[in-house]
Amino acid sequence: MKHLFVSLMISSVAFLSASSARADDCGTSDRVPLPVCAVSGKIQGTKPGIFVHNTCSYPITVKFDKPGTDVRTDIPAGKRIDQETPPDDTIVSCCPRYNLCAAPPVVKTWIKMTTPANVTFKQVSVGSAEHVWAVDTAGSPWRWTGTTWEKKIGTVASLSVDASGVVWGLTTIDEVWMWRGGPDWVRGVGTLRNVSAVSTDVVWGVQANGNTFRWDPAIKNWIKVATPANVTFKQVSAGSAQHVWAVDTAGSPWRWNGSTWEKKNGTVVSLDVGADGVVWGLTGVDYIYVYQGPDWTKRDGTLRSISAVSGDVVWGVQASGSTFRWGS
Repeated sequence: MKHLFVSLMISSVAFLSASSARADDCGTSDRVPLPVCAVSGKIQGTKPGIFVHNTCSYPITVKFDKPGTDVRTDIPAGKRIDQETPPDDTIVSCCPRYNLCAAPPVVKTWIKMTTPANVTFKQVSVGSAEHVWAVDTAGSPWRWTGTTWEKKIGTVASLSVDASGVVWGLTTIDEVWMWRGGPDWVRGVGTLRNVSAVSTDVVWGVQANGNTFRWDPAIKNWIKVATPANVTFKQVSAGSAQHVWAVDTAGSPWRWNGSTWEKKNGTVVSLDVGADGVVWGLTGVDYIYVYQGPDWTKRDGTLRSISAVSGDVVWGVQASGSTFRWGS
């Protein structure tokens, strides 16, 4: 019985290899290296050869270039193929014409998130994948726990959460308040109509009259930043110390280069820049555009509010209050 089982197994492997081998129609110029999830090695013993173990989640098509002949073989996901061939004289490659030779591209889209019953969000802010906050139409702040929304105390008109979880909140009369994880909000310095926080060292804000400031942690106060002549800013967004953008009252976007403001093309109602420098802009009809230079590229969907940390961590709210995150 033992010898019979071994015999059947060998016959099965030989049949699989022979039935999937094909004529040479994968030219030399079409061949690429095996994907990293496919393992190839030598077979030792009386019948030397080469094996390919496809640990990928998708099938691959492999070409064995051996002396005197070429063999093309399909290998299903999770399967191994043994090819009897001189291992030192055989080249193994992948044929992308027939199957994938790399992981399939990740298709990203807007994923709708559940929001609290009878609550309508109007704004969302993301400091990191772990720190996501929102404001509802009644002014109540909410924190995303990773699975659900947790209502917090206080009332704000808008807010911005940084990468460490510190929240900067603004009231309807432009007062600045801060939440550092304690039981209550603490009054901050000055007044702002718009605020954008990255960390305790990188915070920018705009007043109702367009005056623009950055936070100086050394003196624990705001430092006024010069703005372009005859231009009034209405919003500022900081993705990092190196990536700061603003929008003026005419809808023109501006980029801070470290010493002055550079006007960029396009018109947006608001924008948010991530730590990677990618800018997400919203138009007057809630269309979504992304700027990576030299121009804006339209994205699917519509949003009224958007917040980005990077190309992988982006959240947004529609005019209806429906809340989304960018993902797959």
